[in-house]
Amino acid sequence: MLTDRTNIPDNGYAALFTEEMLQNLDATLLFIENDTGSPTNACNTSNMQEASFMQFSTIPGSFSPTTSVNTNSIEPPSLPPHISVDSLRPLLEPMERTELNDSDLAKTTWASRNPRLPTLPIREWPTTQGSAVTGSRALLRKENEGRREEYNKQLRDAKDRVQHDIARLASTFHRDENQIQFDLVGGTLYRKPRRLCFEDVKISMEAKKHNADLPPGKRLGIKKLRAVATANTTYDNLTPEEKSEMVKAFEAEKAVKSKSVRSTSLSAGNDFRATSGHIGQELQNLAVRTGAMSFSIMTRSHLDDAFQTQVHSSLGAEEFIWDTFNMELVDMARHFEMWACSKATNHDERETTAGIRCEITAKIQTKLRSASHIRTAAMHYEKYDTHIIQAYGVELRGWPKGIPFMTPSNIKGIVDLRKLHDALDSGKCHWHELTPEELRRREEE
Repeated sequence: MLTDRTNIPDNGYAALFTEEMLQNLDATLLFIENDTGSPTNACNTSNMQEASFMQFSTIPGSFSPTTSVNTNSIEPPSLPPHISVDSLRPLLEPMERTELNDSDLAKTTWASRNPRLPTLPIREWPTTQGSAVTGSRALLRKENEGRREEYNKQLRDAKDRVQHDIARLASTFHRDENQIQFDLVGGTLYRKPRRLCFEDVKISMEAKKHNADLPPGKRLGIKKLRAVATANTTYDNLTPEEKSEMVKAFEAEKAVKSKSVRSTSLSAGNDFRATSGHIGQELQNLAVRTGAMSFSIMTRSHLDDAFQTQVHSSLGAEEFIWDTFNMELVDMARHFEMWACSKATNHDERETTAGIRCEITAKIQTKLRSASHIRTAAMHYEKYDTHIIQAYGVELRGWPKGIPFMTPSNIKGIVDLRKLHDALDSGKCHWHELTPEELRRREEE
């Protein structure tokens, strides 16, 4: 017999073949060998099961693989005039396998599709310390099992006491138990971010100094770094200008961490799930506190992204989708995911000229009001000297060279708009509060 069926790889098609089918395939291959005079070792190919089964079961005049066959008495199958044995041989030859290397896999990440944006570094984890540490961790894991059972038992007792107290408060103050439950544990997860101060800069500088050469797991914690920064008297001799420059540099580092792309698909998926869950919880809390109705649909933008679509909605908000579009909110999320994956655009491709202009206008307006301390301050390009400098006592410095000083709506090139946008983000283009001497000098000029 030509074939050795013990060497047939299981590539997903082996389940389609019974022993009787394989005997029929052996007989068919035997006739091909007798007709051509050269053996065809097709059973050693990775695609033999699929190609042989699909081809010989559809040839007119040939037998079906499900038919019982006696290889000693069967006649050779007749092929149609337009099909020859030579044309069938490539189907039985081994197929070349192409393996993906690391560079091909790297092309599927969000970071590789956006080379212009900064990339967050991959977090380093402590290396394994050997069998001794592994054994101690196994013993610690066994000890923690007993502690976990005791913790769960006490946690259940605490929940029972809380439910008893909630029922007592409801009967005493004639309040609903659900409202008391929300007042007890349903506070918002959002906290207003604190403005950066020089103490944060000191801790960051000490972390770079002491933790730069240490491996993960041996670096100083936040408490020790704060103590070291407090004991260091070098920072007390700095001028206010030097402290301001250090704070700006620290803000730039934090901006990289908050607005840079994730380097791997796994880290991007973890970030997506954590942020979307936070947003969903905030929408539900907002609905209870204020009665606002809202929903959010967050989906991936590429088929290789390691996260799935998430839908969050406050109570009753999903009815808007059904009443307006005659579809469920989940169906709309599915359409949104298909649309996003079909476009598969990166960050630069999503930027439009109108969008960048709106962002530039908003940044200039917001920073003008912050520098002038006037909430109603408005930018004026044509009468900039009289309406801005003389009226508010501030000046816009660091405007990129080669770009005319005009309203962003009149700047046509996307390259110039991005250059101006980056200058505003980095702080190179900023509002400067003029001193009385500078104002007097400008009036004389």
